[in-house]
Amino acid sequence: MLFKKEEKGLFVIANLIAISSFVYLVTVEGKNTNEIDTSLFTSGFMHYVSVFSALVISFFIMLTFRFINTQNQEKTLKLMGDIKKQQEEMTIKNNELNKYIGEIEVKQLEDNQRQWIAEGQSKVDYLLRTEEDKDAVFDKLLSFLIKYMEVNQGAVFLVQQEEKENQYLEMVGCYAYNRKKFVNKKINIGEGLIGQCYLEQEKIFLTEIPDNYINITSGLGESNPTNLIVVPFLYNDEVVAILELASFKAVLDYQITFLENMGQSVAAFVMNHRINVRTQKLLEESQMHAEMLRAQEEEMRQNMEELTATQEEAERRTLAFQQEIKNKELEIEELRLKINC
Repeated sequence: MLFKKEEKGLFVIANLIAISSFVYLVTVEGKNTNEIDTSLFTSGFMHYVSVFSALVISFFIMLTFRFINTQNQEKTLKLMGDIKKQQEEMTIKNNELNKYIGEIEVKQLEDNQRQWIAEGQSKVDYLLRTEEDKDAVFDKLLSFLIKYMEVNQGAVFLVQQEEKENQYLEMVGCYAYNRKKFVNKKINIGEGLIGQCYLEQEKIFLTEIPDNYINITSGLGESNPTNLIVVPFLYNDEVVAILELASFKAVLDYQITFLENMGQSVAAFVMNHRINVRTQKLLEESQMHAEMLRAQEEEMRQNMEELTATQEEAERRTLAFQQEIKNKELEIEELRLKINC
């Protein structure tokens, strides 16, 4: 195509303007002579001149509009390029901002998790430090853990008997749905999840549990949770207690970290309590032995006093007997003298 659609429109408008200009000039000239010379319109030469003039004027007007249109297109393209560049820069900045916001959110989440762990650890330490009834401490610990971690069931098992061949795991606390379960349960070493956890000294985390799995191998019962975690509490690389928690929702990694950190405090508490009990027992035995020694000493003292008194009495009797013998000897001597006389 020679001309674009817009340029054709401009060309028509330019011709109309040129013809209008020519008619205007002729009309004005006719007014000056008080009549219009119509021969100009009939003259072939003037007809061609007018057409050529209209074409020239139209061409220049078209060039002018095309130049203006080209300039506008260049400005538009430049503006569109600038807009696209700005959009790309804005996209990069938005991506950077989103990345920064994401990093802040991750950091905030990690900070919240660390704060949650620290707060829970502080509460557990306070409970272990201030609870006077050592027999009830595990019930209170479980009650706190179930509420704090929003789980459903829990149990604590202690390793009993110091001799390896006689060791077993005894449940010392059990909570289910915020109601204490008064049970007395013993598990042999290597039996079920609890016994296996003792042997491996590693946590056990299950997310797919058969319907009857808990009743068979777990220390808990009467429910079918979807998540089960068993955590050993170690002291100097020795398992002293095992925690078992069951829940209908997932236990997250930072919660498991909290349980492992808390386990060190609980294990230290158990060992310190056992040391204190053993020390108290030894102290009582020592006091009993001291009492026995004192009683024996008192008995020996009394025996010594009695023996001393007996010895003194014997010595007194001996002296008296010796004096009596001397007296008898004197009497005999006197009688001998009298007989000789």
